[in-house]
Amino acid sequence: MDEAVINRWFWIVIAVTAVLLLGIGVDFFFVYKKHESLVQEKSQKEEELTKLQSRFAYLKKKERLMLANKEEAKRYEAYLPSEDDIPGMLETIATLATDNNLLLNFATVSKPKAQTSSRKKKKELYESRIFNFRLVGHYPDIIKFVNQVENLDRFVMVNDAKLTPLSEGELAKKEGEKFDPSRPPYISFTIMIYTFVYTGD
Repeated sequence: MDEAVINRWFWIVIAVTAVLLLGIGVDFFFVYKKHESLVQEKSQKEEELTKLQSRFAYLKKKERLMLANKEEAKRYEAYLPSEDDIPGMLETIATLATDNNLLLNFATVSKPKAQTSSRKKKKELYESRIFNFRLVGHYPDIIKFVNQVENLDRFVMVNDAKLTPLSEGELAKKEGEKFDPSRPPYISFTIMIYTFVYTGD
């Protein structure tokens, strides 16, 4: 085989090898690009999954908190009186006053004033009821009465109380008794006691 033929086959082999290497290189390039794209897509999916897991955990935590708050609200609502309980509470508080040797001059319960605005407002879930009492008695008996009121098995809140000294002469005139200077001084006592009724379903 002469040198020319050898050279021709040599260059043919070189050319074929170059074409094969080029093909392999191009194929590797596209495979690499596809792999890189898949890696990026996988990374994005993992990041999205992490965010979704974090969001899911947050929502589960909020759900548990809402359930706990709902249960706590039920317990508080059970502590509140119903509308039907209000007359009985008024009678109970009045009885506490007389049991503590307090003269009961005035006792009533009132509701909040109705809105006069033409705009319709959303109904409140809880409405206040106000017990108003005017009593006369000795200071220790008044304190004992207030403590007993604050320890009722229904929610109450002493919102306003006013003490006014009352002379024995005024009390004797009110009760039709004779003035006795040896008796301890009496006090006129007005008190507002708040509670709330649940108006929702």
